[in-house]
Amino acid sequence: MHSKGFVFATVLLGFMAVVLTTLAYFRGDGAHIEGLKSAFRLTLNILPLIFFAMIIGGMIQILIPKDLIMNWIGSGSGIRGVVIGSLAGGITPGAPYVSY
Repeated sequence: MHSKGFVFATVLLGFMAVVLTTLAYFRGDGAHIEGLKSAFRLTLNILPLIFFAMIIGGMIQILIPKDLIMNWIGSGSGIRGVVIGSLAGGITPGAPYVSY
């Protein structure tokens, strides 16, 4: 089951996509088509990264005990958790795309 925050974020992103596509359509120069083509190309480029990242995430959940992960990066881990989380986030393939 998805959390309310996840559902809200999904609805918000969907709404923004519709609004921006509509604005591009009303420019009248085919910008909405170019935007959708660009989104499709980006999706094709990112999809393999997301696929393998999800496999890695799933395997980590199965192979590393939850208590150990909470000890490393949980609320009581302090600065060590921030450093570990930053390093892990920095080496994941999605990080550059999220910041772009």
